[in-house]
Amino acid sequence: ETGDIGIYGEGKRLHGKLVPHYQMYFAGSGMKNGALAMKGPALPVVRIKQAIERVQEAHLASGETSFFSWARAQSPDYFKQLLSDLAEVKEEELQSVMRDYGDAADFRVLNLGGGECAGVSQALIGSNFFEAAHEREYRNALVFQRKLDEALHCNEAILRLLGSGVAQLLGGARQDDLSLIAAQLRQLAPGALAEEFVRIAGNLDLGEEISIEALAETSAAVDGWTIQAATFATEKDAQLDLAEALPIAPTGGVNTAKKVAAATGAKQECGVTA
Repeated sequence: ETGDIGIYGEGKRLHGKLVPHYQMYFAGSGMKNGALAMKGPALPVVRIKQAIERVQEAHLASGETSFFSWARAQSPDYFKQLLSDLAEVKEEELQSVMRDYGDAADFRVLNLGGGECAGVSQALIGSNFFEAAHEREYRNALVFQRKLDEALHCNEAILRLLGSGVAQLLGGARQDDLSLIAAQLRQLAPGALAEEFVRIAGNLDLGEEISIEALAETSAAVDGWTIQAATFATEKDAQLDLAEALPIAPTGGVNTAKKVAAATGAKQECGVTA
């Protein structure tokens, strides 16, 4: 990394949610007698402008002309301490940092469909499916970065979101514990959907080091269950539009949303199949 201030996008899990962050770097130079940039704190994306302005103000106040020389003269924890309040996110502040820079809405995109016919159940489970898609995108990026443990936690989050969403669609209560979700699914939707959830959840092994092959197998199972859950949900609520929230089919690269759409019939208006 070279440059006075550098930023690198990543996701960090705070209070159970993935929040878009920028990892900051300072005082890199590719010139003679230069050096690679020093790693600074990771901050929520929506706070990065304020962070850069604060660093610039501190540099100008020092009277040192060269940013490189000034930054290199600071203590190892200087930038972490300077920006500590921007790095900290309290649970009640979570919604304010769930956005990418310049966006007015949450980082994930919701497109539930259904128009005026959309109901409460659609809003709840539709939101869960799109948040699960957000987790899946991060999971795939984390695998590329070889952060396998973090990627595995994304799979856990996907199961929690969708399992609880299906249970709520059927009148159950919101749960965060996978074992409690599994028990609800077995009670409310006994059969293959519930049993596959139990099997996958039981094989997560969050406390164990995981190989990339084992993670790939788990991720494929989670994505497969996502498709099953979407088919089940759309059969229960024909107005659900989950097309943009589903993983790509493992064979032929066909979007699984088409399979879900086919399972629920042709064009639909207010619950009536045309």
